[in-house]
Amino acid sequence: MVYDLVIIGNGMVGSMSCHELSKKFKNKKIAFISPSNRSGSASKAAGAMLNVLAEVDYGLVKDDYQDRKINLGLKAQKSWDNFIKDNQIFKSIKTADDTIVYLSENATKLEKKCFERIAHYVNINNRNSNKTYKTKYFKKQISFLAKTILIKNEGAIDTQEFFRIFDKKIKNKGNVKIFTETCNKIQRIKKNYQLILSSKKKIITKKIILSTGANIKKTIGGLGSKIQDIFFGVGTAFSVDSEASEITLPKRTVVRTPNRGSTCGVHYVPRLNNNYYLGAGSFISKKPIFNPMAATLEYLLSTSKKEFLKSFGKGRVKVDIGFRPMSFDGKPLIGTLKKDKNIFIVSGTKRDGLTYSTEIVKFISKWFNDENIPNSKNEFLGWEPERKPITYVNKNFAINAYIENKLAGLIEHKEAKKNEKKIRKELLNEAIIMHKKIIKKYKLPKNFGVHPEILNVI
Repeated sequence: MVYDLVIIGNGMVGSMSCHELSKKFKNKKIAFISPSNRSGSASKAAGAMLNVLAEVDYGLVKDDYQDRKINLGLKAQKSWDNFIKDNQIFKSIKTADDTIVYLSENATKLEKKCFERIAHYVNINNRNSNKTYKTKYFKKQISFLAKTILIKNEGAIDTQEFFRIFDKKIKNKGNVKIFTETCNKIQRIKKNYQLILSSKKKIITKKIILSTGANIKKTIGGLGSKIQDIFFGVGTAFSVDSEASEITLPKRTVVRTPNRGSTCGVHYVPRLNNNYYLGAGSFISKKPIFNPMAATLEYLLSTSKKEFLKSFGKGRVKVDIGFRPMSFDGKPLIGTLKKDKNIFIVSGTKRDGLTYSTEIVKFISKWFNDENIPNSKNEFLGWEPERKPITYVNKNFAINAYIENKLAGLIEHKEAKKNEKKIRKELLNEAIIMHKKIIKKYKLPKNFGVHPEILNVI
């Protein structure tokens, strides 16, 4: 049998693609490569906030990336609402309607700047910003609260519930064949592709959607040799089971800080059945790391107990680890290969893949249907997977951003034991050395701005 399409990767993009394409193209034969445990899946481990405005960083990068992110995210939020309305079986997955961003009086300079940028974007997008928003919960729980922003309609979904429903539903699809294995190799044979699975089974297909996070280059092999490097953004969080009487947060609301030192900050996301998600630490790695760092767990626990959950010790917790894919230049990798228009790649979406997934799948649907998409309608233009890396403004800007983020992280984790001036000098020297190594390794211009989260990884 020759399949019309093989979807490799069962995170949110892969699963949403399988659901929507199998429904829209009922006469097409689809193979879905979907290992049953979703180990390390960023989507499964996620909270999952449909964050757009609450995730902005303060960095005033001179390209249009942040504005593009926000415009795409706002469209995606509406698409998520439409998806749930059109598929009532998924109605239960939405667990939060709004987001509250809070700023403490002892916040770092970077965190305050992020808060200011959030307020700016909330205001210009008419999202009912309210910096003095306080409920009875906040009056009782947060004595050190400086400011808050209420962002209406920026809620959350329970991804574990989504996958539970999806996995049950997709088994009954007559035009979908599920393979609970991994793909070891992809090779071109005449006009089609041959996929070799871990069991040595072979699948022949006309088209491929490849959405396996940071594993994409390994999966695609030589066919994707020009795709830039992709790293594992290791996220650590807790799932917390607690009695209803112990929960002191507003119902159906995400409560979170601005971003803190290149990470998502601390956030609390309601899930189903008195369960909520507490996260998230983050660091970039060349390889997947399945064991959480003790310092991250300690920080999440102590911060939560100090800032919100006075009875946190009574909760039953489970550690969640997920790998957010991050490209070398920090921008998404979305689109077909240059010389192979029948292979569609999705990776490097970092914290935004789950939010964007509904819009990405719309684009994939047009590609699968061989529709001509003009540049003016291509929201992912410039993010093609085989493009040259995009500079993070320039060398000096990127190094200064690295220093600000690293310093904020050291202060937040109480590791800044020297005076700030001395730490800045040490970080500057460190960054200059790392920058030279990366420029040499990747043969980049001397003034190329290496993304601050990548700078100390390579």
